[in-house]
Amino acid sequence: MQEIISNLKEVWDLPFARETLLVCATALLTHILDMRKYKKERHTKYQDQIGEKIAIALNAVREIALSTKTTEMYERSIDQSKADNANADHEGVFYPAFMTDKETFMKMFQAVNEARGTHEMYLDLLSAAYLYVFERYLMNIMLLVNRYSYQNSLHLLGMILIIDVQRWEKAFDMHLVKRINHPHYRLFSRHGWLWKKAKRYVEKKFLLNTELDKMMRINAEMKEDENHA
Repeated sequence: MQEIISNLKEVWDLPFARETLLVCATALLTHILDMRKYKKERHTKYQDQIGEKIAIALNAVREIALSTKTTEMYERSIDQSKADNANADHEGVFYPAFMTDKETFMKMFQAVNEARGTHEMYLDLLSAAYLYVFERYLMNIMLLVNRYSYQNSLHLLGMILIIDVQRWEKAFDMHLVKRINHPHYRLFSRHGWLWKKAKRYVEKKFLLNTELDKMMRINAEMKEDENHA
């Protein structure tokens, strides 16, 4: 062993050997640093790409949410209207513009449906749950309209359901603004207990015990009473 160490010392004392070893060590160190830099740049580029898609998705669904704030005014006065006073001012009552008629309603439904297909994969779980629940809410409106022949009364339904829509839009927009102002670079799977928990949370607040839910239960009870009469 001592002989080996002695031989290495002799080699190291040779000028060309020392220079060769230093060059090799420098090249190895440079390679390691370059690889780290490359991996960091690649990771940053990946994050930028994902971040851009997430930003596009968040802004796209926010446009849909904000569009539900557009309203139309029902011309009858407060005294004549049967709408809830929470939806009234000194001149009339309002309903969501997308509930003006079947055409405007279907445009909203298609926009939400397409947004889920295009952007949902880039949304966080809670944002995706808000969109999912609103799609279900619109489907329940269609169910109510078709089952009880309210096809020509969408705007009248809107005077009652505007309360639900405004609550959903306000909460969803606040969440989206937080996500946009504090971006992340993670994607989330739509499987597992976290996704189920997010859906249950939003369903409880904006699908159950809503004005629409009350109307569906009242109409179902009335229909059952008619059948038993």
